[in-house]
Amino acid sequence: GWPSTVWEFHKSIPMLVEQGYTVVAPSLPGHGFTDAPTVPGVSPCVVACAYHKLMIKLGYHKYVVHGGDWGAIIGAVMTHVYPDHVIGLHNTMNHIHFGWRQITQLIVGWVAPQLVYRTPQEDAF
Repeated sequence: GWPSTVWEFHKSIPMLVEQGYTVVAPSLPGHGFTDAPTVPGVSPCVVACAYHKLMIKLGYHKYVVHGGDWGAIIGAVMTHVYPDHVIGLHNTMNHIHFGWRQITQLIVGWVAPQLVYRTPQEDAF
């Protein structure tokens, strides 16, 4: 999540690997060590989908998600949209709770913001 980067975990990742875990730690698009997205509409739902596709492509069909700030929102989306794949969520922003109503609003708001928000410029967060 913003303004964090995966560098914050550079000491804990090796400890997890030593315990036999595999760690996949992508940066959020436009944060940390990545370039800003070149297309509009890169929402938490889009990132959640991209991260899920990444995990499947890497061969991980069951996985645990960690997130803070924006990552917490993305992690919450992943747990609701991919419940057969996400077996756990570690969230450092525990006041974030998304049910199906909020997830649906995020998805519909991304596709057709005029149906969810008063103006297309309004954001869900």
